[in-house]
Amino acid sequence: GDLILATTPENGYALQWDNDGDGFIESSTNIDSTMYPAELRLTKSGSEFTGEYSIDGGATWTTVDTVSIPDAQATQDVGVFVRGSYSTDTKGTVEFSGFDLS
Repeated sequence: GDLILATTPENGYALQWDNDGDGFIESSTNIDSTMYPAELRLTKSGSEFTGEYSIDGGATWTTVDTVSIPDAQATQDVGVFVRGSYSTDTKGTVEFSGFDLS
């Protein structure tokens, strides 16, 4: 099962996932507003994943969604990325910090 937790100027905070196990992202929950800087947290419990964001340094977390991915393996591949805008040639800028796997 594939899953992405992201924040974008166009789509806000988004949790996107492969709902039917076919290897393609086809489901999404979005919270349309964004504020920066923002922290993202993804938590896995069994086959459930919870995507959250914080705009106050991690003191308060807001849930984007909790989703079940039945075919999620016990060991997952994890990565971070940045991309530019779909609608313009604007390059994205990001600072990654505090990356933790636990």
